[in-house]
Amino acid sequence: HKVKHQKMALRTPKFPKLFTPLNLDKAGTLKNRIIMGSMHTGLEGHSLPKILQGAFQNPTKKLERLAQFYAERAKGGVGLIITGGFSPNSAGTLYPLGSKLDSSFESDCHRIVTQAVRENSVCGYPYPKGSPYAKVIIQNNNNDFARSDIIEDYETKICLQILHAGRYAAHPFAVSSTDQMSPISPFPPKKLGVSGVASTIRDFVDCAVFAKEAGYHGVEIMGSEGYFINQFLSPCTNPNASLDERLSLPVNIVRGIREACGDDFIIIYRISLADLVENGMPWEEVIELAQRLDESVSIFNAGIGWHESRVPTIATMVPRATWSWTVEKLKKSLPSLSTPISVTNRINAPHTAEKLLDVADLVTMARPFLADELFPIKAYNGNEELINTCIGCNQACLDHVFKGKTASCLVNPHACNEGKFNYNDPILPLGAGGDKAPLKVAVIGAGPAGLSFALTAKKLGHDVTIIDKSSDIGGQFNIAKLIPGKQEFYETLKYFKKHLDLFGVNIKLNHEVSAANIGELTQYDKVVVATGVSPRIPAISGVNHEKVISYYDLLSQKRPVGKKVAVLGAGGIGFDVADYLLHSDEEVFSDSSSASPADDVSVGDFLSTWGIDTERHTLTSPTAP
Repeated sequence: HKVKHQKMALRTPKFPKLFTPLNLDKAGTLKNRIIMGSMHTGLEGHSLPKILQGAFQNPTKKLERLAQFYAERAKGGVGLIITGGFSPNSAGTLYPLGSKLDSSFESDCHRIVTQAVRENSVCGYPYPKGSPYAKVIIQNNNNDFARSDIIEDYETKICLQILHAGRYAAHPFAVSSTDQMSPISPFPPKKLGVSGVASTIRDFVDCAVFAKEAGYHGVEIMGSEGYFINQFLSPCTNPNASLDERLSLPVNIVRGIREACGDDFIIIYRISLADLVENGMPWEEVIELAQRLDESVSIFNAGIGWHESRVPTIATMVPRATWSWTVEKLKKSLPSLSTPISVTNRINAPHTAEKLLDVADLVTMARPFLADELFPIKAYNGNEELINTCIGCNQACLDHVFKGKTASCLVNPHACNEGKFNYNDPILPLGAGGDKAPLKVAVIGAGPAGLSFALTAKKLGHDVTIIDKSSDIGGQFNIAKLIPGKQEFYETLKYFKKHLDLFGVNIKLNHEVSAANIGELTQYDKVVVATGVSPRIPAISGVNHEKVISYYDLLSQKRPVGKKVAVLGAGGIGFDVADYLLHSDEEVFSDSSSASPADDVSVGDFLSTWGIDTERHTLTSPTAP
């Protein structure tokens, strides 16, 4: 599968640490320090029992959309991609008929994925041909290149994640180190005996072999987040086993894969550096596990928190790079550690990633690649202001997957829909008839939906005008950004402002469309209504009292409310309003003019509020904000 590439000089990037290659010995070289972390997308497909495989599924079509998804990220210049989780057997799937890799047929299905990544890997960091950016941004040519170093192997590497759900499996065949049902699972697991553990270890090894046959550069073994391996490691789910017995599972899996797949195969181990559950794995045991795996794995990838933990780990309320202390602590606790380690969770900006490379060897980002597949190229070329920042909302990624739907992204609906249209087709009709002529389009409403539509239509070649009665774009994002922990919303507004200017979208603000002037819209071929929502006023007695105000008036006008407030409604907005009122005297939650207000959120305050003792590596009592 080796592809020969022409050597190409690289100019000095704005973030030099981030774009320094990393040698993995016989396993090759990563062209930069950026890992696209594993995440469930819903594109991984279903896996039938072996006896039915091939009868109802076409191996060249099953993972076609997944291949398109990863191909776009390879074009974006990422160094290493880790796929969503695939189980090594039927018992370990997340749900009935969930994705797994346990046969040659399944291996054949994956070839389209690994081939797509290889074929779309880029030399250097140019904007992809046909990309809207390639048309509006002046590309750096070879005369601008200042560095003498060269990269021969610029191929994006891709590793398959082997994920056994253990007691998190949503089916009655779940197995684990315990027969106790998880608080987030619908079925109790069967406790595995010695022979069952040995069989599962063989399944892990076989899965890695099938991955290598499919063309993957390696595998990531999921040993964190409360899944199967983590369940065997932790005293809370394996209380009667000795330390050696608990550590033997991941050690034997890793050693088996290394022996079966060779030294040129990348083995990443997702190591839980903070379980964030009561009676989780003690820090001394984490160190011991890292020592025992050190010579056998290629990369350690930090894992944070079990899914059943009360502590949020990736939501927007979590400050940027909150969990980097775990990697720093491991490095200090184990100075002899020779395996590169990647820091992860709530890292969504290149300047954050660059700073973290003072502590870690690599940086893992997952959802930021849903938000913007060109993250590395934009960062390398000094266009970080063009990055569509992941705001950590989880609304179109995790929420969709938990409902059995395909993931996407609230700030980038193109994610996971790469095959539905592409920007290489200069004109996409906005109506029937197949007319390819550019249309004149009016978009009424400058909230996120209107902005997203307008920008997409403009990229596809149409003449677009946004009309809004407000004095600024953003709609209710201008309200949401005032809520504690939602400072990331500023980034989305900056992204749209920059792009509307870059691509030349017309904007008419302070202009309300009404019955009196609706005739103005006749000049447009299409009119798109994206006026958003208005606060719902319940029909209850006393609602018109002078003490009653809507959430919109409270936030937009910053109305004083006194010290004793009743909030009617316990949905998301109700909780946001309560959080806002609790922090309303804090300057950080005002309408900040900081370049990146999200950088100002205190990690220490977050850890204290949620009861995380970084010294003793334990949970303590949460502290009221």
